[in-house]
Amino acid sequence: MRECSMGKREKNQIILTRTSAVLVTLIILAVGFTGGVAVTIIKTGPSGGMESAPGKNLGKMAAQLESVVEANPKDTDSWVKLGNIYFDTDQYQKAINSYSKAIETGSETPLIICDLGVMYRRNKQPEMAIKSFDRALAMDSKFEVAYMNKGIVLVNDLNRKEEAIKVWKQLLEINPLAMAGKDQSVEELITHYTDHPEQ
Repeated sequence: MRECSMGKREKNQIILTRTSAVLVTLIILAVGFTGGVAVTIIKTGPSGGMESAPGKNLGKMAAQLESVVEANPKDTDSWVKLGNIYFDTDQYQKAINSYSKAIETGSETPLIICDLGVMYRRNKQPEMAIKSFDRALAMDSKFEVAYMNKGIVLVNDLNRKEEAIKVWKQLLEINPLAMAGKDQSVEELITHYTDHPEQ
């Protein structure tokens, strides 16, 4: 499993991160602030088993994997690993292409579909992100990360706060103790947006 380093902080934006947590655990690596409320969109893991360590040359690894998939376009594992590298290096469209190829070649899992959704969000395609999170939830209706991420995109990118609150309430039905950040529960997040709908 790998964890990416903190992404760039964007004012009034959520930070997309990668975690190596078990599905039911929401470990937050980077936090963005919107109206004083900490929310983060979560990178699921493990989706490719890549190890991240200081000193690794991701560019070289990507070039090697590109050669592998060029020679064998049906190598699902290499597509996933390539997508993970592009995710970590903020190459959104390339990550989208790689994850899409991984799905086409047989790795249609909620984890990879959710990661694809995160990349769509970073690529300023929030509607496609929502479709990806919905697709992941259709495969696993208890996939907490997809609920959390869907709500975040709804509230921050599409200004659909009421829908976001409904999604987060669904998450609470699965896990009443779900967290939106290190020090904030999903219940507190819902309360904030219910009490401050203008934010």
